Formats: sequence, C-alpha cells, structure tokens
Amino acid sequence: MDISVRHIFAAAIAVAATTATAQTPVPIHHIGPIQATSTENVGQAVTIRATSDGHVIVGAGARQRVYAFDSTLKNFTLVADSGAGTGIIPVRTTGVIPYLADSTLLPDFGANALLVLDPTGKQVRSMAPPRAQDLMFLGIPAAFGHPGFDAKGRLVYRTQIPPNIRPAPTPSGDQKVAMTPVNPDSAPILRGDFDTRKVDTIAWLKTPTQGRMGMEMKENPAGGPPSITMHMMVNPFPMADEWSLLSDGTIAIVRAHDYHIDWIDPDGTRRSSAKMPIDWRRYTDDERHARVDSVKRLMDEQLKRQMGQLPPGSPQIKIDVSVVPDSEFPQFWPPIQQGAVLSDLNARLWILPATSTNAGNGLTYDVVNRNGEVVERVQLPKDRVLVGFGPHNVIYMTRAEGKSTYLERALLNGSP
Repeated sequence: MDISVRHIFAAAIAVAATTATAQTPVPIHHIGPIQATSTENVGQAVTIRATSDGHVIVGAGARQRVYAFDSTLKNFTLVADSGAGTGIIPVRTTGVIPYLADSTLLPDFGANALLVLDPTGKQVRSMAPPRAQDLMFLGIPAAFGHPGFDAKGRLVYRTQIPPNIRPAPTPSGDQKVAMTPVNPDSAPILRGDFDTRKVDTIAWLKTPTQGRMGMEMKENPAGGPPSITMHMMVNPFPMADEWSLLSDGTIAIVRAHDYHIDWIDPDGTRRSSAKMPIDWRRYTDDERHARVDSVKRLMDEQLKRQMGQLPPGSPQIKIDVSVVPDSEFPQFWPPIQQGAVLSDLNARLWILPATSTNAGNGLTYDVVNRNGEVVERVQLPKDRVLVGFGPHNVIYMTRAEGKSTYLERALLNGSP
C-alpha cells in the first residue's frame, strides 16, 4: 500500500462515517491551540522524532526527504534529499526511529547501516542493523509499523514473508488455471539484539492478502514468444491487524476481526483485553460496487503500466482482473486501516477507526490504556492527520492545504 496511506484513508473514513448502534459514551476531547506551523511543504506520509529541546526530525515520505526543524518549525536543515542529494544517503525510505536519549536512527541503504543522528539532524556515527536483509522494513512505518526499542535495547520491528509472485504457467486448453495466493496472510514481529545479532520472532499479525494470481500460456503457432494471460483475483475489503510498541516496551497488537488487543508486556507476559467499542457498520451495495470497481480499475492500470515497461520482443501479456467470490467478503467495514495505530509517550495507543460517527468534523482517535480500555476520544481539527508525539504533552499533525502539506504542533490538554 502507498506510504501516504493515512492521508488517503482520512478522506475515506469521513465518507464512511454514519450513525451506528450506540455504545457506552466515551468522552471526546479536542486538542489545544496550534503552537507552531511549518512554512515548508513536508508532503504526505510523514514520520517524526521530537526531542526534549524542541527539535523535530521529520521523515517526509512522499517528498523523499529528511528534515531537522527547530522548535519554531520555521527553520530547518535538510538531512537527506533524494532529489538534490546531500552526500549523506541515497534516500529510499524516510522513516525515522527514536533511539537513545534524543538521538534518532535513519536507514542508510547505500552503506547497509543505520545512521545515528543528534537532535539537530547531524550524523554522529553509524551502526549495523541486527540483520542486514531486514533494513528495508525499518523505514516504511505506514506499511510495517513504527520500529522501536525495548528496555534491554533490542530493536522491535515487523517484516513480511516473501510473496509468491511467480505462479507456474498453465498450458492452454480445458485445464483450469491454478490460482495461488500472491502473498502470505501473516507477518512476524521480530526482536533483534545488536550485541549478539540474534533475531527472534515474538508475535504474528494477520496481514491483508493482495489476492490470488494465475498465469495461462499459449504457444505461438507462427513461432516467437508465446502469449500469456495473467489472471488477478483481488479482495477489495482486506482486513489486517496493526501493531505498536508502547513507550514502556509493551507490544500491542490490534486484532482487526473483533477490535481487541493482544499484549506482550515487558516481562514477556502475554494477555488479551476485551473487545473495544466501535461503530461497526455494514457496507451498502452501492459502496461494495464502487469499491470493487475502484480496485479493479486501479489494479488494471497498475498492471498495464508495468507490462508497458517490458522490453521489445517480450511475450505478449494480457491482464484479466477479477474479484474474490462474495463468500470471501467481510460483512462489515474493517475496523482499522493500515498505518492507523500510533503510541504516545504515556504508554497509550492512539487508534484511528475506519468508521466513526464523528469523523466528518475531524479525525477522531480512540485513546487506549494498557488495560485495553478506550479512556477517551480525541478529535483533531478538520483536515489534520496525527503523525506523532513529543515531550511536554505535545502532539504533531499534518495539515493538507491544496497540493501542499504542512507540519503543526499543538498541546494535548484540550477541552471536552
């Protein structure tokens, strides 16, 4: 999924908002006044690392840049830029990872290492990741979650099992085309030790399947390359778990099928909390048809664009996109979307539900404590998206304005 997923689904969430079955009332609060706004367009898919002295390291995913802003958000230095080039790193991912004290880690693919940045964004040293092949998963938080460190200094992060993208071709004729899953339906959460280089699996997530794929091949009677038909069967309503590492080292896994949380405490204790209240909502026939048509059109465009990049003389490839049978469709809108779970500095989860009766007036986040209880809901000003937290009860958001996106800072102590 595109790394600007939070902004993409912000609009979808507002459209999906509707009156639902009443739940136990949870207080809704608003944030305090905006304290600072950047004049620089940081774009979408932003991750931040706020330091105790007010500096903010910003990974600007859509712009493929990394900034170091001062406390005013007006002044900044460019840490890395894939366009202009800074001589520091070839930017391919821009997710920033909080590290010791006020330092920050940034993946460096050129050196296959993690850069250590000071609060001003200056590189002070580099270090090898626990496992080199996992480096690519550390810089795309919207897709793989936000990596972090436990109390023993071990890196906690999510990867994925390699997809099965090479189905065996089926000869033409009456034989049915074999449809195989494009990708596995689960992904591991790992813990890597920098001293021993040992990496172990500590939990599993349900991940959205991209559908199934089949390939049919016909020989060319006149000779030359065969003709190939790629059959793609996609699921327009994927449902997947999300995870986050709390500030106290607790791992929280939000289960999508019933909106409850499985916990792994710092001492290794595993527990589950009760289902949380949410505005479960069935999708209408019109929504179903619109979603199916949209997904089919998008997949068809992407595949045709990729096929158009094949070199001359390649086999003729046709694309056939369909959707999974109705029996595989969920009955309700998935409760959460990819990249919709963050944790603050007080060991609380912030979850953006996919359906909300209040979303039309501004995105409304469920704030959940370590007991799995929604203790409050916090509504952001309209057209804002949460991107992270800072010391001293600070929240950071992005605000879309036309084709530009700006970083904002506010206080959390708003009023109901």
